[in-house]
Parts: sequence; structure tokens; C-alpha cells
Amino acid sequence: MTLFFRILTNQFKVKFTFTLIFLFIFTNLFGQKSKAFIDSLRKKEFNVFPVPSITVGPEVGVMYGVFIDYYYNTSGKKDTTTRPSLTFLDFQYSTKKQMNLEVFSSMYTKHEKYFFSIRAGYYNDFEKYWGETSPVLPLEDFISVRYNRYQAFGRLIKNLGNQHFLGIGYQFNNYFNVKLSETSFNEFVPENPTSKIFGSGIVYSIDKRNSQFSPTLGHLIDISAYKMFDLTKATKGYYWYNFDARKYFEVRKRHVFANQFVIGTTIGTVPTFEKLRIGGPNNLRGLFEGQFRDNNIWTLQSEYRFELIPFIKIAYFASIGNTSPTLSTLFQQKLRFGQGVGLRFRINKVKKVYARLDVAKSNYNTNGFYIRLGDAF
Repeated sequence: MTLFFRILTNQFKVKFTFTLIFLFIFTNLFGQKSKAFIDSLRKKEFNVFPVPSITVGPEVGVMYGVFIDYYYNTSGKKDTTTRPSLTFLDFQYSTKKQMNLEVFSSMYTKHEKYFFSIRAGYYNDFEKYWGETSPVLPLEDFISVRYNRYQAFGRLIKNLGNQHFLGIGYQFNNYFNVKLSETSFNEFVPENPTSKIFGSGIVYSIDKRNSQFSPTLGHLIDISAYKMFDLTKATKGYYWYNFDARKYFEVRKRHVFANQFVIGTTIGTVPTFEKLRIGGPNNLRGLFEGQFRDNNIWTLQSEYRFELIPFIKIAYFASIGNTSPTLSTLFQQKLRFGQGVGLRFRINKVKKVYARLDVAKSNYNTNGFYIRLGDAF
């Protein structure tokens, strides 16, 4: 808890102020209706849920927008064999003139015969580049990168029985109009930062989680193997392999222990902004997203979630991991470490959907503040 108060007091005064302003406006605009809304969280479920979002951070300044989420069951409410599905539309804009527009769908068909997912969007974005695993630029000497990007990825997998899924996946990424800030560290400037990549391959998944949004029981083992093609013909492309294992325990229905281990590797020439990365809202929170990136990554993270009252949980999480240019040296690099605390607010009881607010700190003296729907993993 000492960590929480240090972060909240020294690093997140602005974010806390924005939260108070939002709550003040909400309460004054809706009066008694706001109290009824809070009370309804204890006993109602929301299938269509518009969520205003405000994020404050060094990468985005102030980013604001809205998520429009639709939760549904393809087999009807009485079918307990099919887990709920989700479709959402997301629009966000920041004071640093960043824009995100994307659509996402994650759907189990009737009786979970198939699982289908797609995520596609357009991004006018900004990020910071420090280099790759080693050496990296000092934290204050990053290279600013602004770009436009189209992205689409997804999968279609069939249930072979007993929640073992096998199928195909694909991924498309197009970075263009890439502009780099001037720097005296010329050796760190990435070569050919623009890229257009398309890949597809095999996906195998054992998914025994009791929810895809905020699991409390079960496990997930997900394995992907893709061949990535360079559509600019600048390289011969590369291979990408990913292993993701998650396990969830619930004790007395109020204590949940969640664990995740991820290892990713690539073989071939990978464009700079396609390299695997750690950091951000879901993977080693506390580091800037992409603060470390390379051809190979691994992370291990754990989270403890405690139900404080029927629709609010508190959480503590910690994670370790690193990146590496080669698979053989992946576990020989200096460890990156992050930890933090958060709150979870239930917005759909039946489908186990939570909004989360996390604050985190890394061993590189960087901080993260995140507002998202669903748990990190």
C-alpha cells in the first residue's frame, strides 16, 4: 500500500483531479439518477454499454473518447454451455492530436462450435522510441515517432471437443507517413521505419476459462505460428511464434489469483515497429508501451483480486520479463519489473465484465496509469 500512496500522491495528482471533475459533472447532471445508476450495478446487467474514457499520460497528454460495447450470447440466455461474446466500437482523440478508431468482435457461436475474433482500425498515433534491448537511450532522450497505421488481425478456430480449438489466424499492419524527431543519437535512428506486413498461420487453443472478460476459474493455453510476408518486398519476411499460458484460482468466491506466462519469438528480418514489445496496459504495466522491444520477449505476471463489496474489487499485480535479439539470450538479459494496484468496477454481473483502473511503477522509475475494460489477462 505504500507504493500506491507514493504513486498516487507524487505522480497522479492530475489524473485524480480529472476523475473528481468527471464524477462531479456526472453527479450534478444526473442528480438522483446517478445514485440509481450506482445502485443498479449491484443487481442489473448492461448489454449495450457506452463508456466514456479519459486517459492522462506522457504519451498521449489527455486522451478522451468513448467505447460502445455490446455483450451478448449467441445461443440465448438459457444456454449455459456458450460463453458470452463481445463487440465494441472505440473512438479516442488526444491533446497531442492522436486518433484511434477501431472495431472489435470476439464471438463464440452456438454451443461454442466455433470461435471468431477480429480487430481492425485506423490510428494517427505517436510513440516514444528508445531503441531495442541493449543499448537503449536514457529515459529522457527518446526519439519521438509519429505515424499513420492501418491494422487488422483475427482468427477463426473450430472446437474439436472439450474446448480444444484449432484453426487459422491472420494479421495485417501498415505503418506509413512515419516522421521521426531530430536527435543527436543517430545510431539509434531506425532504418526504413515504414512497413507493410501481412501474415497468417495456425492457431491452437485450449480455453477452459469461465469467462473471456474477467476469468476467475480455469486455464488457457494458446499457441500461434505465423508466416509474415513483407508486402513492400524490402525483406523476405519472417516467422512469428507465440505461446500464452494462463491459470486462474478462486478461493471462497472473493479471492482470485491469476497468472500468465508469455513467450514470443521471431525468425528473420523484422521491421522496427513490428518487433515484439513489453510495457503498456496489459503486459508489464509500469513500463511505457514499447519501451523495450526486440525479436524475442517473455513475461510472467500475477495478479490478486479481492472482492471488497459486491461490485467493486481491489487488485495487486506484479510482473517480470525482458526482450532479446536472439532466443538463446532471452533469459540472460537484465530483468524488467513492474508492480501496482488497482480497482475493478463491475458493469455486467451475468457476463462478469469489469472496468479497471490501475496504477503501476517499474524498476526503471517509470509509472503507468490505465483505464480499461476487462482485466489485463
